[in-house]
Amino acid sequence: MSRFDAHESPGQEGWEELAAHAPGNPFHTRAYAEARAALGWRPWIVAVRSEGGFVSGCPAFVRSGYLSKLIELPSMPSRPPSAFWDGLLAWCRRQRASCLEINSFGSEGVGIPGMMAEQGRRIRCEYRWNLDGDGAAGLSTNHGRNIKRGRQANLSLRQSTDLEGCERHVDLMASSMDRRRGRGEDVATARQAQLDEAWALVRHGAGRLFQAGAGGAALSSVLVLLADVGAYYHSAGTSPEGMKIGASHWLIYEIAGVLKTSGRRCFNLGGASERGSGLEQFKSGFGAHRVDSEAVTVVMEGGVRRWLGAGVRLLRGAARPRLVR
Repeated sequence: MSRFDAHESPGQEGWEELAAHAPGNPFHTRAYAEARAALGWRPWIVAVRSEGGFVSGCPAFVRSGYLSKLIELPSMPSRPPSAFWDGLLAWCRRQRASCLEINSFGSEGVGIPGMMAEQGRRIRCEYRWNLDGDGAAGLSTNHGRNIKRGRQANLSLRQSTDLEGCERHVDLMASSMDRRRGRGEDVATARQAQLDEAWALVRHGAGRLFQAGAGGAALSSVLVLLADVGAYYHSAGTSPEGMKIGASHWLIYEIAGVLKTSGRRCFNLGGASERGSGLEQFKSGFGAHRVDSEAVTVVMEGGVRRWLGAGVRLLRGAARPRLVR
């Protein structure tokens, strides 16, 4: 018989059990949970178990405010049974959560069943690059040309887990966001929040910075989250000078080589919001295959508290950094 369990701060054994069931998912690691805890979230593991042991589960992060309590699942479990969704909603009610956000970063393309009081549901996609084969085989002509330009520019690869590297990273992110804003995209920036997040992730070992440089200057930067056999493109930025010489294409290709050498089999290049967008073309051009999934927001509260909480969430959303994925 299956049962739903929820454990706050489950300890090393709990995180090892979870990671063993999703060895390619960086969002299911203890290091990622510790980084989120450093940013003010309380980590839990929500799971379904049977007499035979662990069946399916994922991390959940809880954050309480004056008028609301948000529960976030950044990455759904693989093949969750119906007992997971029923148990999750019941647990959220016991927690007196005002809002539940279910996301699918690094997930296996699992659909989310319909839920009462859904505030929003959106289709999203990610691009997964299988590193088992020849990395050059799936490159588009444009990507191959840009990688060659990067080589001709004698770019160098630097790996970093220090604060200085994080500062370079968010500066390059700002450069990329300025270009997107110039194209008419709605891009909110919050540099300090971005820096805090990047520093928490690398400081706790959840991720690593890879940066392409020339002449002592960083021209492109990618923050990669790491799991035992997989990796996830978390955020990135490139300077105008780097764009001219293919630094971002060269950097992603070099990162894939490093990941493959370290025994990782999949590099998830993250999502793209629109079909046919430049970001989609950039990610698919490496030969990565598209995986469709969903994200859902569920409003748990009622009455006046619901509307007050909705206002708080809108303000929080306006201030939350939107990372370049």
